[in-house]
Amino acid sequence: MSTEGKFEISREPINAPRNARSRWRRFDAMRWFASCYAKPLWWRLGVGVAAALLGAVLRLAFVGLLENHLVYVTFYPAVEVAALLGGIASGGVTTVICALLAHRWVTPIANLGDWLGLANFLTTATVISCITEALHRTWIRLSNAKGRADDEDQLRIINERLRLAISVAAVGTWDVDVPANITEASPEFREIFGYAPDRLVNPEVVFSTVMPDDLPTMQAALRVAFAPTGDGRYSAEYRIRRANDGETRWISSRAQAFFKNGRPVRLVGICRDITNEKSARQLLIDKARLAEQLTSVAASLPGVICSFRQSAAGKQSMPYAFTNFSSVLGLAPEDVRTDAGPIFQRVHPDDVSHVHAGIAESARTMTPWRDEFRYEHPQKGMIWLEGQSSPNLEPGGDIVWHGYVQDVTKRKRGELELRASEARSRALFDSGLLGVMCWNVNGGVTDANDKFLEMLGYCREDLRRGQLNWVYMTPPEYRCLVEAAFAELKATGATKRPLEKEYFRKDGTRLPVLVAGVTVDEARLNGIAYVLDISERKDAEARMQKTHSDRMNVMKSMAAGLAHEINQPLAATVVYLKTLRQLLDMEPERRPTSVAESLNKVATQITRAGQIVTRLRAFIAHGEPDKIVLKLHELIQDAYDATSVKAKELQIRMTLQLNSEEDEVLADKVQIEQVLVNLIRNAKEAIDASERREIVISTSSSGIDIRVDIADTGIGLSEKMKPSLFEPFVTTKANGMGVGLSISRAIIEAHHGRIWAESNPEGGAIFGFTLPLASHRSELKDE
Repeated sequence: MSTEGKFEISREPINAPRNARSRWRRFDAMRWFASCYAKPLWWRLGVGVAAALLGAVLRLAFVGLLENHLVYVTFYPAVEVAALLGGIASGGVTTVICALLAHRWVTPIANLGDWLGLANFLTTATVISCITEALHRTWIRLSNAKGRADDEDQLRIINERLRLAISVAAVGTWDVDVPANITEASPEFREIFGYAPDRLVNPEVVFSTVMPDDLPTMQAALRVAFAPTGDGRYSAEYRIRRANDGETRWISSRAQAFFKNGRPVRLVGICRDITNEKSARQLLIDKARLAEQLTSVAASLPGVICSFRQSAAGKQSMPYAFTNFSSVLGLAPEDVRTDAGPIFQRVHPDDVSHVHAGIAESARTMTPWRDEFRYEHPQKGMIWLEGQSSPNLEPGGDIVWHGYVQDVTKRKRGELELRASEARSRALFDSGLLGVMCWNVNGGVTDANDKFLEMLGYCREDLRRGQLNWVYMTPPEYRCLVEAAFAELKATGATKRPLEKEYFRKDGTRLPVLVAGVTVDEARLNGIAYVLDISERKDAEARMQKTHSDRMNVMKSMAAGLAHEINQPLAATVVYLKTLRQLLDMEPERRPTSVAESLNKVATQITRAGQIVTRLRAFIAHGEPDKIVLKLHELIQDAYDATSVKAKELQIRMTLQLNSEEDEVLADKVQIEQVLVNLIRNAKEAIDASERREIVISTSSSGIDIRVDIADTGIGLSEKMKPSLFEPFVTTKANGMGVGLSISRAIIEAHHGRIWAESNPEGGAIFGFTLPLASHRSELKDE
């Protein structure tokens, strides 16, 4: 039986014995041809294709004899064989294929005669197929008539046997007329399936009541019953949903298939309701399976399943314990079967009271008992046990707890270590030494300590509002480094080395930090970052770098301009020597100054040149000027004296305006004098082409530092040159080296001063610098 209610498997008559049926199949050609005719259409079409290939083989065998004549002579037998085996369908397929082979392979159609030959072949082959089909049907009808009487007698006998069997058992019977698709059902059958007495019953109606999950099983059993090599018996158990009340029932069906001329004609069977049997059998199976599973689970558990009894008189015992009781508690089940005292004797004295109190409370309220306690194990020493059970009150007043006891020592130790670790982490979190933040994969800061918030200028309210996000707080130039560090976190769970980066503070300023991070979950989507403020270190590094850079610049500039700087005292020496020569040529009484004074000045300038070289060597070797407390006005006067002679020759009027009330500074005399001489010399060179030739050297004081201004009336400064005047090798002179101002800036900054240039309102330029007064120098010494 199939879902379509059709039976497509052929079978011999049932009234012949099994051995006789086998011989009948072996020797009765008519039966054999009938079974072939009953095959599916695809099988018969395949027979047609095979017969056409057979005709082609015969044509190939006789090709030398027939050549191109009698094109269709070998194809007619093929058509006949196909028609005998599969009827008109097989014959038609063979006819078409043979016609194609004949004119594609043997002789192409070239004239009217070929077309007539093709038409003759198609007509003849079609007639052969139709005649064979008619003979087929006649053959089958004769065969059916021959065995109809015997089959009817045999069926009457079988029906009588079935009725006798049904009379002694509550079973339903059914008889399906396969060709007519009609089912005759007994009242018992209708009662089992819930069908009304007047309802039409057929296979489709039965299938509609079968549960969808069991329908494939039922259909598979029917296919087995109708298999050509089987015995025709059908057996299946399936569930149905009764048609009248929708109740689910288990049905057992048995049936026998009957065939005529290779086709099924009837399916006769019985069915009965086995729901109660199934329930009882399934209950036993479930109980056995459950017991087996419980035993397996109990054996695999790290703890022990047991029962604890407390009698109405207060006596305590453990009547049942699983086999692993001894490994968990170190006692044999027999030791506590009648008295649980040995267990309580091993409970830690500090825990005995709350264990008994928990049992008493559970007995009073009939609520589950659960407790953790220390236990002296005979082999393992002191361990932690956890017990949990549910109480049941028995009719006699005894209370039995069925539950579970397990060793939780490792867990308790882990909890203690975790609490200690949490305490350490909390101490670090709240210490205020490091900024600590908790983050998620989206960049959100979920928690942070006060130090972190203080570092970035946020408050707790900002944190609660979700305004902190380490992605947005990171400047763009550090994003790649952060992504690489996060990829490392995802891969390993921690960064190998701290990441040096910057954060945006709330006010937009930047904070240099050192960040180390770890993840705190298996998915590595959340973690903790430890943040160290390194702004002071960065400032110190910047100052050190600047000092080093300044030192290097001074060294380079002073080395490059050594000849330039020595040239100044040498030039002054030449001037004094020329003046001395003129003095020697004069009469002594006419000399404006004495020869000895001029010689002293020459010696002073030569000595100054030597000191410049010495100071340069010391500066290169030690990096710091040789500072002493001196009066800056005296240094200005000495520089004025050294340059005034040359200024008079050039008709330049130099004026001193030393207005500062305090002039004591901590400085290197040679280096500061070198700066003064260099700036005065630059001023003289700047006014070479000017009509107004004046240089004014003035001082003023702010109370913290002293300011020196050297103003000239020269050509002035261009706006383009101002920003780079003090850079090495930048000059406005045709023959200048561009190192004088660079050296001057390095010297002034090494004295913690400042040097600059600005335009003179009266025309020309003003070069000024400041130096800290000695009275306020203590603040700078600390640096």
